[in-house]
Amino acid sequence: GGASLDPTVAAALDAGAQLTVIGGAGGATGTLAQSSATSPYMGLLGGILNVSGATLPPPFLDGGPFTISGPGGKDVGAFKVTVALSPAVTWTNPPSTINRASPLTLTWTGGDATETVVILGGSTDQTSKASGGFLCVAPAGTHSFTVPANSLSGLVPTGAVASSNGPVGILGLMPMHLGNTQSFTAPGLDVGIVFDTTMVAQTVQVQ
Repeated sequence: GGASLDPTVAAALDAGAQLTVIGGAGGATGTLAQSSATSPYMGLLGGILNVSGATLPPPFLDGGPFTISGPGGKDVGAFKVTVALSPAVTWTNPPSTINRASPLTLTWTGGDATETVVILGGSTDQTSKASGGFLCVAPAGTHSFTVPANSLSGLVPTGAVASSNGPVGILGLMPMHLGNTQSFTAPGLDVGIVFDTTMVAQTVQVQ
């Protein structure tokens, strides 16, 4: 979902005031809500991304199966579905700096050879509102990918220290576990599918 949800091809559905996510080794609980009637359900369940000025709850995705449930709303009835958390890839060379004039090679271990790894990066200047980013895909089994310089050229330069109210750059790896899908049913839905993915991300300086 996110801000890229295109209303010409898809519409947000009302499944209740909020969705509940329960699970993990610690049995944590979190909620997902809509910011408006046309928005997808989103929420920050936990995090460790070190951005100055940001307030983060404790880490949430600590292993084990997770159950997502909704109370039901005007479009979708009550539902409950459980999905196992797939292993994340291990990023073996996370950089602290991106040079926009040079190709960027990233390496990782793990991941199913039949899966795809999404490599994405972006930077934003909160003052000027300028932003830029890129997205690349690679077979997980290659364990390496080089982002070409022309894909990095649109990034906005940032300072050496990340700040929630200044320029900030983020780089991440995200395996797409589409082989680990779980179907579910709910009144008002023709098809219900849930799958998980875990993004490994960090702040970076963009030069």
